[in-house]
Amino acid sequence: LCPEEDNLRRFIEGKPLSLAGEINLTATTPIREILTPAACYHIYVYLQNKNFDSPVYITTVNNCFRRESHYKPLQRQWNFHMREIVCLGNQNVVEQFLENAREKLKNFFKAIGLPIEWDIATDPFFQPESNPKYIAQIVVPTKIEMIFQDLSIGSTNLHRDYFGKNFSISMNGETIHSACVAFGLERWVYAFIQHFGEQKENWPNLHSLII
Repeated sequence: LCPEEDNLRRFIEGKPLSLAGEINLTATTPIREILTPAACYHIYVYLQNKNFDSPVYITTVNNCFRRESHYKPLQRQWNFHMREIVCLGNQNVVEQFLENAREKLKNFFKAIGLPIEWDIATDPFFQPESNPKYIAQIVVPTKIEMIFQDLSIGSTNLHRDYFGKNFSISMNGETIHSACVAFGLERWVYAFIQHFGEQKENWPNLHSLII
């Protein structure tokens, strides 16, 4: 809320809730800070205006925040942990990085016996069948999700040169491309419990697997 006295008084003296149970807010202050929805965003800020002579690989884990339509522990949380592996390089490097990552993950899921489907993700569009952006995402997918039952537990994401352009990051003087592999950690816990049970001794020996 805007901290001015008159505004706070209107909020206190007014009806706090609407008939639908919604909070009736008065004037709000300009938004200056936001909660990050993805773990890798800070990387591009950190690398802003830098030029590299070879590809860059970075891993990070972060608290992330998203407004899900409803809250469901481990499955749909508004605050959760995300692990990401990020690659920055030229177009061929980042595309090969994602291809290798998907192949290794497919082998990993097969080795531990976790049933995962890979599905092309698309953004919501109005009348998608006639929207060229929607069609482009199908033909040349930028995000492919790892689906356990009906829940995405991770994804591979091709950013192309979006972050390179917006944060002036380059390699050998050319705008850099980027991609990442992301894992929702709470959702992985949910998938393991659902498929292997709550007893850890029934889980696969992950330390014996090298991907």
